[in-house]
Amino acid sequence: MGLIKMKSAVTIWALNGGTTGEISVIDAARKAKDAGFDALEASFYKDGDISMNSRLQDIRTISGKLKENELALSSLSTLLLNDISLISEDSHERKLAFSICEKMIDIASELGLQTVSISPGKISPCTDYRDAWKISQEQVYKLSCSAEKAGIILCAENVWHGFLLGPVEFAQYCDDINSPALAVCLDLGNTLLNSYPQHWINCLKDRIKKLHFTDFRKRRGTIYEFVDPGNGEADWNDILKNLNNTGYEGFGAIEAFQKSGMEDRERLAGLYQCINKIMEEFKSDREGIDCISAP
Repeated sequence: MGLIKMKSAVTIWALNGGTTGEISVIDAARKAKDAGFDALEASFYKDGDISMNSRLQDIRTISGKLKENELALSSLSTLLLNDISLISEDSHERKLAFSICEKMIDIASELGLQTVSISPGKISPCTDYRDAWKISQEQVYKLSCSAEKAGIILCAENVWHGFLLGPVEFAQYCDDINSPALAVCLDLGNTLLNSYPQHWINCLKDRIKKLHFTDFRKRRGTIYEFVDPGNGEADWNDILKNLNNTGYEGFGAIEAFQKSGMEDRERLAGLYQCINKIMEEFKSDREGIDCISAP
């Protein structure tokens, strides 16, 4: 097994206006590149340059500008599925969630991306878990068929939505759907509440086609908080060692959000330092690793 090869990315959400679509993907990608990242992870919005209102011609224009300026996108995600669920009891909400995912697949294809990540569903107290499993698999199977036709890998992400809470369950869910276009986006910090990242990595193995670098720590007693990678409880050397064993060669994207009053340049510089430090420390233990290089 060769040593891990990984490119760096950061979510657009780390930038001011990045959660609302108020910053253009071109400007955000330029800022990410200037900070040293290999790519930007774009977001799908209710309104913005990548949204339900986007025409494919608009997306082709964005794609052209990205190429012209030698800017790269790593993938496409969305925050909309935090409130609009593929497994909602409301059929209209389910249809809207499905439409969002289909539009994301179409846009990702036009942008020449390889992956799209989605929440497989947000469960409610009124939902029967077995029904949620069945509905989610039906929805995601249909979406994976669309993704396969578009040449996209649809990545179901382990999010805190009360559904698919363990790595064995998540692997079984994907295997039951049995689609070559379905994979996993593993959010490393999201595993830390009641598990360990290495358990998820070793269960999901080559199903993992996308990574979100996040971290998590206990602040006071039983109060927890998300922190930038390397500042929490995640054992990054162990994480990268186990990822290395799976042969993962995709992007390592820091999923982070803007900080009030902080300029984008400062925020991105700090995040780049986090991911570079993690890789450098791993490199110091293992000769020959292709680490993320400093700008």
